[in-house]
Amino acid sequence: MTNIVIRQLAPLDDVMLTARWFLITSTVLFGVSRRDRVEPHGAYHEDGGGSWLHLLLLDGDRAVVTGVDRDYSETVGGEPRLDQHPGIPEWVLPFIPREEDGSPLHWWGYLLWWEDGVWWSVDHGPDDGVRAVEILNSSTRRARMDDLNDMIGVAGDEHLTEDDPREELEADAAAMR
Repeated sequence: MTNIVIRQLAPLDDVMLTARWFLITSTVLFGVSRRDRVEPHGAYHEDGGGSWLHLLLLDGDRAVVTGVDRDYSETVGGEPRLDQHPGIPEWVLPFIPREEDGSPLHWWGYLLWWEDGVWWSVDHGPDDGVRAVEILNSSTRRARMDDLNDMIGVAGDEHLTEDDPREELEADAAAMR
């Protein structure tokens, strides 16, 4: 028997607001990225380290979220491979992640669907990693401010690893002598 459960996550409107917030903030801090994008029917995020999330908005106040958190999705990588398909509603099946050849992608950690004003998923036993996915859990202004502070810190750390343009000017001036 399949165990379909309601997930206590941020409402879809808050998820969309947070997705827009993340995209705008990361674009301002880091520039345009192909890893984060708004698509005609949703949004996509990839962190560059193996975690990704794909949000699809559908007609009739429905949505599907698929993805994996490389650190917390225990539903991937095990042997035998966990079959995550049983229990998923028929209308969700076309949105299961697929390889370029159309075969189901085997490396996804979670699949959620928004219907009747709540998030649903199949409880497979192992932790799917959704609790660590900020976009699905940050629905308060305080959480967004904390996320912004984290992003600014990352931007600052990345800047520290870049070459200091003042050093280049000093080197150029020295070369002119």
